[in-house]
Amino acid sequence: MNVITDIATLGIVLGTIIPILVALVTKRVANPGQKAMINLLLSAIAGSLSVVVAQAQNALVNIDVSSFISAIALTWVTSVASHYGLLKPAGVTGTDGAVQAAIPGGVGSSNSVIVDQCPDDPATPGDAPEGRD
Repeated sequence: MNVITDIATLGIVLGTIIPILVALVTKRVANPGQKAMINLLLSAIAGSLSVVVAQAQNALVNIDVSSFISAIALTWVTSVASHYGLLKPAGVTGTDGAVQAAIPGGVGSSNSVIVDQCPDDPATPGDAPEGRD
């Protein structure tokens, strides 16, 4: 196998595992933005490691920035695609997934605030009916 094939194979394999790792390290109620950033961070780490591991057989020659960017992008796209296309519909990842249900701990706010705006409540004192202060 050549180095490009090794990098792509490692990126795809690691990208498929990353959504499970994100579910392990985040809470069920964690902000989706936090989960996305953790996914991106793990993709960057895994993509970089796939370049280094694949290039190890060549004594780390010909490593350039484009190899890292390509590997990170491939790993991230695979991670997002495997989450939404395979793991979430199968009930493995996601808020109601098996991983989140089995391991409730992790990063993220345990008490998320949901703001509910009722249209009957006056937004400002000037909107109140007359006779009320």
